[in-house]
Amino acid sequence: MKNLISSFLLLVFTFLFTNCESAVEPDDPAMSDFLPLEVGNYWVYETTELDSSGNVIGETFIDSVAVVRITTEEGMKAFELLTYRNDVEIERGYFKTDAQTISFFGRALEPFIEADSAKCWSKQTKKWFDLFRDDENEWTYKDSVKGDEYPTLLVFGGKDTVINSRTAFILDIYAEKAADKEFRFNNSSVNAIGSSMYATRTVRLIEPENSQLKREPGYEYFDNDRAVIYDKLYLDVWFAAGIGIIETLATHVEGLKRKTQKRTLLRYSL
Repeated sequence: MKNLISSFLLLVFTFLFTNCESAVEPDDPAMSDFLPLEVGNYWVYETTELDSSGNVIGETFIDSVAVVRITTEEGMKAFELLTYRNDVEIERGYFKTDAQTISFFGRALEPFIEADSAKCWSKQTKKWFDLFRDDENEWTYKDSVKGDEYPTLLVFGGKDTVINSRTAFILDIYAEKAADKEFRFNNSSVNAIGSSMYATRTVRLIEPENSQLKREPGYEYFDNDRAVIYDKLYLDVWFAAGIGIIETLATHVEGLKRKTQKRTLLRYSL
């Protein structure tokens, strides 16, 4: 299930660029200014884990994001971005920009769930997502994907029983414009545009019928224990024209486990 969240995070980061305060004005920066794409451009970030009070805990990492080459995806020119941690690649994405749009090439999950009822299975495709700037300050996204068929501990016939089950993962995302923030960077002040996102991933039991998910501490169950909010993600992003992403703050909650990670720009080269 981690793959579903990690792949969608790339789309979320770029989709947040569309949450601007108003329609494009003549003096507004072009969308391409918020993600400068030229081979050789790079950004270096300090990544830290925080406790519930905002104190740094654990190890600090240095992550580098670089535009490494121009390629073609589905007949469109694309810039390939790689993220490295300790010289090891941890993330890869494909982007293109113009004055009005930031686009991301990634996996699309063809929906098979309407509301909260499962109708049929889904298929996965690769496609370009065009992300236009407009006067909308809020957006929502809902998608779903078939879960693996595997033995699961369920409550069946009043007893805890291991049964081969079929599930669905449902992803709900809500994002809105957040307060701008001023950063001190290279001994000068930088005003950064802010966006906030909240996402939940629900696991819904489809088969067998007349069974329930086995309850575990910290999770939110509903629909007679046939569905559970498996995890939540809170993400704040601040970005500046002519630079890129300045800072991100992400909190992931899964049951009783909570992890907050902060990524702050140290330096860049364009």
